[in-house]
Amino acid sequence: MEKWKALKKALGRSKLGETFPEKVPGTGLAGITEWKEIANVFLTREGTPRKQLGPKNGFPEGFGKTPSGEWIKGLPKRVADQLHFVRGWPEAREDNIGLPELSDLLIVVGGILKRFQELLRTRGLDYLELEMAALRALSKPEHPSEGLIFYHEHLKHILVDEAQDLNDLQVEILSKLTEGWEPGDGRTVFMVGDPKQSIYRFRRAEVSLFYELKERGLRREGESPFPLKTLTLSANFRSRPHLVRFANDLFEKVMADPQPIYDEVAFSPSLPSREKSVAPIPVTVAVFRGEEGAPLETEALREQEAQWVSASVAKLRDDHPNDTLGILIPVRTHLPTFLRALRELHLPVCLLEGEPLSERPEVLHLLNLFRALVRPYDDVAWAGAIRAPWCHVPDQVLLELASEEGPWSKRILQEQDRWPEVSRFRHSVNETLKMFGREPYARTLGRLWEDLDGPRVTAMRYGLSGVSNVRAFLDLLGSCSGLLAEEALLKVTDLLESAYTPPDPGGAFSNIQMMTIHKAKGLEFDHVFCVNMGYDPLRGGRGEEPAYRMARLPGEEKPLLMAASKDRRTGERSLASHLLKELDQRRDLAEVRRLFYVAVTRARESLTITGTGKMVKEGEGSKFANPLSALLKILSQENSLRSSIRYLENPGPPQGRPVRSVISLSQVSPPSFEAEPLPYRIESPSRIEDETLLAAPAGSEEEEGGRRARGIVLHRLLETLSQGGSLPDSEAVAMALSAEGLPLTEARQRAPDVLKEARTAWDLDAFRTLLEKARLVETEWAAEDFDGEGRLRVGRFDLLIRQEQGWVVVDYKTTSPPEGEVEGWIKTQTMRYRFQLRS
Repeated sequence: MEKWKALKKALGRSKLGETFPEKVPGTGLAGITEWKEIANVFLTREGTPRKQLGPKNGFPEGFGKTPSGEWIKGLPKRVADQLHFVRGWPEAREDNIGLPELSDLLIVVGGILKRFQELLRTRGLDYLELEMAALRALSKPEHPSEGLIFYHEHLKHILVDEAQDLNDLQVEILSKLTEGWEPGDGRTVFMVGDPKQSIYRFRRAEVSLFYELKERGLRREGESPFPLKTLTLSANFRSRPHLVRFANDLFEKVMADPQPIYDEVAFSPSLPSREKSVAPIPVTVAVFRGEEGAPLETEALREQEAQWVSASVAKLRDDHPNDTLGILIPVRTHLPTFLRALRELHLPVCLLEGEPLSERPEVLHLLNLFRALVRPYDDVAWAGAIRAPWCHVPDQVLLELASEEGPWSKRILQEQDRWPEVSRFRHSVNETLKMFGREPYARTLGRLWEDLDGPRVTAMRYGLSGVSNVRAFLDLLGSCSGLLAEEALLKVTDLLESAYTPPDPGGAFSNIQMMTIHKAKGLEFDHVFCVNMGYDPLRGGRGEEPAYRMARLPGEEKPLLMAASKDRRTGERSLASHLLKELDQRRDLAEVRRLFYVAVTRARESLTITGTGKMVKEGEGSKFANPLSALLKILSQENSLRSSIRYLENPGPPQGRPVRSVISLSQVSPPSFEAEPLPYRIESPSRIEDETLLAAPAGSEEEEGGRRARGIVLHRLLETLSQGGSLPDSEAVAMALSAEGLPLTEARQRAPDVLKEARTAWDLDAFRTLLEKARLVETEWAAEDFDGEGRLRVGRFDLLIRQEQGWVVVDYKTTSPPEGEVEGWIKTQTMRYRFQLRS
């Protein structure tokens, strides 16, 4: 307090002294404003302690020579960081978490969770749900399951590998399994883990749980923790001594001064156990940066980096043909750049994690072909279809077609053999359209691709990996069977966003492997290239602000805090959201440090680290931004470390291995392009999901899941009868209801009623008369029409009956009309299909 009073007195009536508080503010929210004023006194705008303390900066004359001035100049870095953090906080309000927004969000999440649970019943459990199910099975000692009884009687030893990546549910499962265990009773728990290698936070891993197990043992409800004895393993049997020394020197500084609240871990050095190499290959750090003062050409520099890495890999493979090489990349985003550079040098690569399937040209061409088949009025899709590699009409033909009248689909499919290239395409597509929608889309599109000589052309242009990619896309499309064409297109486009290419057949046995650092966990390679280390780890996703933030807070109980990101009306961020974002980012950066450690320690013989960036000057970049910036900062301060490595800036190609020249993006001005919206909107009057949600007998109180299952199965039974089949037995119907989400016991109870309802409807006298007079019966008939005014209507008729005087359209309705409104209800249903009936 004496220092505080002296500082207040020294500031006097200066500009800064007028707002400086008389005493140290409290830790409550009411003190935020005062802490901001304190930050302005102690810190520069950049967040570093002030060094210039003269009148120009708001201080009294001679203030810099006083003890208070020396206090400000010598402010510890951690204190300065905290003050700078508080300076950016919004002011405290009555609602600091966004309660109205969270209330709305919870309503939406409740509906999503209900639907998700229905899907789990039909598609199986995901990993998180499997963990929760295991915990539930172990948490009912008053009604123990067979599994709980078995484990209690027979389980004697538990071994846990990679314990640094445990999550809270897994620890709780371990606690349940060890209830009643005592030290010395013959039952043991053995855990192995390295907190420096905890890199699965996105899977809910919490490295702090490992430290709790180490320090306090395994907590158990209602009894003392099960004690765990700590053994420290420090021997490194993988890397050569010079690589172990480099890792020790580097991460002793990268992981220095850890703060547990941010999940930062302490570094512990390793001891080399392998003998020295006769001719050790020094650690190489290659940095790619633009000219001083010039704008940063990130893409061009990354291309340059990729070309140098591929040439270096080729040379190393030539020099050591039997050694394994691992190319490790932090995120998949830039994997295609490095993969393309390796392929240009004809280097076979075993790719453990593929590049995005949505970025492969052969897949995009096939997706466009499917889009053209689905949307006959999409002129761009049809023009693109005849420019695909398996057709590729000349520019002149494209220009002549552009001068024709009518939609492009009509121009292409009705042309009279003027262009041989188009004729072959026309013939194949016309044959395909005869079956389009009447068999699985994947089968139709695959056959068209083969008819157009797609496999041969794809293999010639994109290699065997291109053919594998097309097959992977067709597998995705296969999961869209049974949908209307437009719905299938939307679904496969959505699935494509999260799909990755399968392993390249040409690189299956290559000694060059490329993968993310996460995938390399537990692996080792003779030579390791850690590439793209100058990436921005906080620049993930699509740059969109999440609707909410949630994190586990530090402390004994570790409560969860949730807050809305910001007010959608005003754009203001809540205080809790601001704090959670900072906490989340700091924990992300802590994991990036550990990810860097995992990458560096995969090497047995040599290590190369590359990235785009610049050497950090003394005093710059006090915060950890990315692996490369941290390494360069340390190299600028540690001459001993820099002298032990080979440091390169914008290196040329390795001797004997040329690298193609890279054109700076600034020399090429890409044309402006904006995607043109669809020239029509799509309406569907016959989505089964809509009507089956209401498919319940009048007066019943069926739940939504039961209505939906009942409606879908009823449709299938009537479809079976209309195709000349017979009704299945009650058990088969029960299995079908269960597959749609009903518990099996309930499904067996309902199955006889569903069968009876289907048979009663089919045997209706008026309906049987229609069928007896039918000249033709069609089931599940797909139809679409275009109204010429921007609307494309797609639909599916349950049953069409052709009679002498015309067609009878039958639409199965598994819901009953409101009492007293039958006529109006029938009229409304008829209006939904009137335009397609007219067409």
